[in-house]
Order: sequence, then C-alpha cells, then structure tokens
Amino acid sequence: MNNIRTTQFVKHDDTGRVLYAGLVPTEMLELQGENVVAGEADPSKHYVLAGAITDRPANTAILEGMTLMELPIPCTITVEGVEHACADLTADLSFSHPGTYTVTVKAFPMLDATFQVTQK
Repeated sequence: MNNIRTTQFVKHDDTGRVLYAGLVPTEMLELQGENVVAGEADPSKHYVLAGAITDRPANTAILEGMTLMELPIPCTITVEGVEHACADLTADLSFSHPGTYTVTVKAFPMLDATFQVTQK
C-alpha cells in the first residue's frame, strides 16, 4: 500500500491575486515555482499577503442615491459589463434610460462591491 502525502497550494501573481489552486505530492510542492503558498484559497475571498493566504478587505464604496462615495483610488466601476476607470472618491451615476442597473466597484485586493441602481 502506497501512502502518498499531498499538499494543497495556491499560485499567485506579484500583487497577491490568486491565479489557481492545485494538489501535489508534498515533496513536489517546491517544484511548483515561485509565488506558491501551501493552503486553500478562494480567489473571490482571499489573496496572498507576505506569503500568507489572507482574507481580502472589505470594499469602502457606498451608494447614496445615484452617487458612489468613498471609492478606493484607483478603482474600476463596471456598469452592466462595461468597465470605467475611476480615480476619484465619488462618482455620480446617470443612465440614458430608466431601469435597474448592476454596478460593481473593483479595487484589488479589496472585495468587489456590487450595487443595484434604479433610475426612474
């Protein structure tokens, strides 16, 4: 009977963004290259900071009416799949047509903040 010990790992980029996860025999972990950390991570919830899998911090963005406030700088504001770069603390939202729109604020390593915005 062959008992091979395995280790779960994550590969990350230089910013700490988790690229993928894997499982290897423990003695092969160091052969996975640079930017590898033993453990489990969910890219939507974790990143790697100083060699440790860490919870991503909460996004500071808030929505008041039709204004996004306390935006992280820089960030990307995505409206219905279209990305807009932003380097301001606030962003006023307006749309060509009435309706409800999905707006997401992204600023890695922060968690994404998603809002539903209705324009009448």
